[in-house]
Amino acid sequence: MLASCFRFTINYQKQVLYQAAIKVSKTCFASTWFQNIELPKYRDGFNEIPELDSASEVVQKLFSLEYASESAIRNCVRSYNNKKYATKLEQSIVNNTYHIRMMTEKLKANPRDRAGKVFLIWAIDQRKKRLKKLMAADIESYKNIIKEHNIPPLESPHAPHNKYKFRKFKINVPLEKTRKIEDFEKDRVY
Repeated sequence: MLASCFRFTINYQKQVLYQAAIKVSKTCFASTWFQNIELPKYRDGFNEIPELDSASEVVQKLFSLEYASESAIRNCVRSYNNKKYATKLEQSIVNNTYHIRMMTEKLKANPRDRAGKVFLIWAIDQRKKRLKKLMAADIESYKNIIKEHNIPPLESPHAPHNKYKFRKFKINVPLEKTRKIEDFEKDRVY
């Protein structure tokens, strides 16, 4: 009796985990952070195999991006960007931008993820550092990337509206309400 009850709970847990994995994979593919890219039909590395087109639907679904994990989708986006852009700096900026947009969507769904917020702020700062390098090296490609990917342009840290942005410069000023996750990318451009 106890063994059959134990087997039932294990099978039920497996079924719930399987349904959750399918739900997560479908939501990853339905996300909006890579909408302006024409992604291939299958995962990265499997598009050149001609036998996959004549395989059954189950096999095609296993290798399609519809049931791929977030890392597999990010690898496809990364390989697309590596073919599109010439320099490593441009490639890293664009890949970082897509990762920031993906993290923003994840944090909207789970706003209490503190480690995710810290990672998002770090990724935005890294992209800002690379954008400064690109602006010093090639201003035209900087303007094209900013325009194409809707990245907020860099501002001077000495501008009057950026000068006293940090909490340490504000004396006896109460804290405002918490920031929205969508505003993180626009706030950190100084």
